[in-house]
Amino acid sequence: MKILVILLACFINYTNIIDSKIPQSQVNNNAFVVKSGLIKYKVQGTKTGSITVIFNNYGDSVYIESSMLLPDNTTIKSKKILIGNYLINLIPDKKLARISKVDNLNLLNSKAFITTEILSSLGYNKVSHEKFKGLDCDKYISENGEFFIWNNIIIKSEIKILNTISKQEVVNIQINNPNKSELFKIPIDYKIIKN
Repeated sequence: MKILVILLACFINYTNIIDSKIPQSQVNNNAFVVKSGLIKYKVQGTKTGSITVIFNNYGDSVYIESSMLLPDNTTIKSKKILIGNYLINLIPDKKLARISKVDNLNLLNSKAFITTEILSSLGYNKVSHEKFKGLDCDKYISENGEFFIWNNIIIKSEIKILNTISKQEVVNIQINNPNKSELFKIPIDYKIIKN
């Protein structure tokens, strides 16, 4: 089963905003227009760092790796695999894999994909078609920020949450190159914990 909606949610409290405003009837698998790819982002705001999103087969498999520096100089690193409606959190230093079935597919956040329906439900309006990073993007704005979208891939976002501006911008994008299937599997030496 394909992952139905993947949303931008790398910022504190953003997931809660999305979950409270998106009716489940608007969740669909149209988020994946591109068959496969690798997207790297730089993130700035309360958290600063990077996110890498790798996906195959129109989102049947998604791998997410992030490294964030918090204001207290603590670094948080995470690795996740999304397959169907299962979220697998990998904990490399403990060689653990925590598997959760997620019934509300709005929670499956790869931080890279969003549909026009989702943006509209969040109060964003398409205002122009502009080139950004060499891509023909649709620009959406609201009182809370802006998004540059290309093929349902977030190329740039700037969001105001709790009087803090959080930014995410593509630094590298490669599309339609199948990715290594090992990324989407739990390493064999990991202990599996099911929630």
